[in-house]
Amino acid sequence: MRGTVFDLGSGGGVPGLVIAVARPDLHLRLLDRSRRRTDGLQRLIARLELGARVEAICTDVAMYECSEPADAVVARSLAPPAETLRHARRLVVNEERGRIVISDPPTGERWPASLLDGLRVRRVEVEVPPGAGRVAVFECFT
Repeated sequence: MRGTVFDLGSGGGVPGLVIAVARPDLHLRLLDRSRRRTDGLQRLIARLELGARVEAICTDVAMYECSEPADAVVARSLAPPAETLRHARRLVVNEERGRIVISDPPTGERWPASLLDGLRVRRVEVEVPPGAGRVAVFECFT
């Protein structure tokens, strides 16, 4: 993956800041609607000297108008799974390699085929390291 990654509902910066440290080739936008959390993220970004490629934006994801589309979106505990996927898909416009990674609820299937088809995404099976939790990975298509 390369380009710009959005972390929706970033909270304390996980996974956005972790990705930023691990992948210095990426630009990240950490979105959260809480001014207190985004202020804290801005301080962490400065302390970690990531300001040239990471920004914290105080906004409601549902209202966010993106001036630069994302190549990938990550989200952890933002909203119900289907709603999170809808928000993420709206922000990923890279049809050829766009990816969405969402923390997956521990039980049940939350991704009906009609939802995926309607959003033009397909689920990609990935191996997750033990103890890392569950994630759902999607790729976009035209």
